[in-house]
Amino acid sequence: MAKVDMSVTIARPVSDVYRVLTTPELTPRWSLNAIEEHVTTPGPIRVGSRRRATVRRIGGGTTQNEIEVTALEPERSIAVHSVEAPVSFSSSWTFTPVDGGTRVDWHWDFAMRGWLRPFDGLLARTFTRAFRRDLDRLRSMMEAGKL
Repeated sequence: MAKVDMSVTIARPVSDVYRVLTTPELTPRWSLNAIEEHVTTPGPIRVGSRRRATVRRIGGGTTQNEIEVTALEPERSIAVHSVEAPVSFSSSWTFTPVDGGTRVDWHWDFAMRGWLRPFDGLLARTFTRAFRRDLDRLRSMMEAGKL
């Protein structure tokens, strides 16, 4: 299983950062691999809420995934797991007020299946590079008031 831990500090209040990161429709604005994301369950975000995404696939093309919220403490933390995805994953992130902004800590677990299992390390490195770029873009856009 591949594990990835990352964090970013954004000079914006927790409420703003939480709102952006829990609004799937905003993800394609800051994540270069996200093409489209939308909530598929009615009502406000809660445990059991689902979202569907179309994303760019490593090596070209696109794929889709669906995730479900498994734990939620508004403006504090959220956890999700894949319901449908080429690579099973779970993720959690926490929102911590810090001097001058918000620190967001992410933890990802990826479960490669079958013959792909030996590629866990490659997946983790590739994901880390892409997600670091996305987090830098997120921070820049939020601090500039573009999100």
